[in-house]
Amino acid sequence: MSHPRLLSQPAHPRPKKLVICCDGTWQSSTSLDPEHGTPSNVARLSRIIANAGNTDGVDWQQVVYYDAGVGTENVIEAYNFIVNNYSPGDRLFFFGFSRGAFTVRSAAGLVTELGVIRPSSFDRFLALYAKYIEAGEFEEIFSKTEPWKAFVEEKQRSGNGRGHAVEQGKDVVVQVIGVWDTVGAMGIPDIGHIIKVDNSFWRKQYEFHDTDLNPSVQHAFQALALDEQRASFAPSIWHLAPTNQTTELVQAWFPGAHSNVGGGSSARDAEGKLGTYEQLSYISYVWMLDRVRPYLALDPDELEAQKEVIGGVIQCAPDELAKKDTRDPATKGWIGAGLEFLKGRASSMRDMVYGYAGGTIVDSHTFGYDLLAFPKPREPLDLTAQEKEKGVRTGEVVHPSVWFRQESQRRDGQVEEEDVYQPIAMKGWTRETDGETGQSRWTKRDKEGRIVKSMPEFEIGRMPAQDSLERWLIDRSWCDTVHERVKNEWKSS
Repeated sequence: MSHPRLLSQPAHPRPKKLVICCDGTWQSSTSLDPEHGTPSNVARLSRIIANAGNTDGVDWQQVVYYDAGVGTENVIEAYNFIVNNYSPGDRLFFFGFSRGAFTVRSAAGLVTELGVIRPSSFDRFLALYAKYIEAGEFEEIFSKTEPWKAFVEEKQRSGNGRGHAVEQGKDVVVQVIGVWDTVGAMGIPDIGHIIKVDNSFWRKQYEFHDTDLNPSVQHAFQALALDEQRASFAPSIWHLAPTNQTTELVQAWFPGAHSNVGGGSSARDAEGKLGTYEQLSYISYVWMLDRVRPYLALDPDELEAQKEVIGGVIQCAPDELAKKDTRDPATKGWIGAGLEFLKGRASSMRDMVYGYAGGTIVDSHTFGYDLLAFPKPREPLDLTAQEKEKGVRTGEVVHPSVWFRQESQRRDGQVEEEDVYQPIAMKGWTRETDGETGQSRWTKRDKEGRIVKSMPEFEIGRMPAQDSLERWLIDRSWCDTVHERVKNEWKSS
């Protein structure tokens, strides 16, 4: 008579895709506080990923990690999850919003720098890493420091030559990093109009993190906000070195402020509805889903549930959305109105449109920020002359929702032409169609009419129409006819 084994036996692991999702503290989608419970795009994504999927005939387990919070400990916690769950041959995915985007980019940097260390090496890693941070001398990266190199050599000599790592950084497949509006250096600025508050000491604790793109990263996507003005929310835009010929990089600019692009806004209209504040975030959300669907399987039931919510908001009729600007300067008194005047905030920032590319653009530079610091518009294509000469690339494009928002205002006659929506970061830019190639581009010219900057318009529809969530969203909104016209421009190019 056979007896069952008393101990469970290890088995060869199945291939896995480990998906790391991180929000900033303010975007926590697991909070019991109703003011912070609205899911960000990262939280939406973390809840829609299937438990398993098939890619190129291979069945993959898909394991999701979600965390909210900022700081080095959050980076270490994400890396710890990878260390505890990774097996050679697994693939890694990283998604984040705001400071959470900084967290996942830092965690990915640890993976590409150190590889995936063995769980038995983690305590020693923590001790050495803590001393590295405490010393505050970041001229050389952690993996090049003498204490870490000595530890690696020691592990190689002992332990039957197994070494300190399960997989070296160059051999780990980071398939996708997808982020919404990364806030660099954990969003710690110098503040003040006249008396400056120097926060460089606090920033230094975070600036050593490696958030650049290593050539082992296969695909990198970032959605960026055109109407964010807070200096403390300056975007961390990837700059791809000319030596990196392996990473696909796309960074798309969208209408809206920080929370419009990343979602999770706690702002509500006069009737307590979230719809007008979340409309724009759905556009960048489905854009990201289309980018990653070739590599990650989505749960069909959860996808349909989310589509029902998204479609309901995008197709809202005008009388179903609040049209009152709850942030009108008049409500701030004469000081607030004066600051609004000094900032030159366009009326089209407050005027709302409905449906696709509609909704309220959040005035993130609130009265409190006005008192602390002047607004600082963002700068697309912000490359130095030296970077341009070296061939540094950023992969920046303008999402067509910018044009669709403008066309909506023109179509409905909501505003005069001079008040049609113009992104704060793109003052002086115009949409042009090349007469020879037919390509649609956004161009900034100097007084003599010479091109200073030029960005292509992102083309929706490279994925088959029946599979594209962007196409699904457009086809159910007012702008399907505009999209057909624009699509023909793209085809001709």
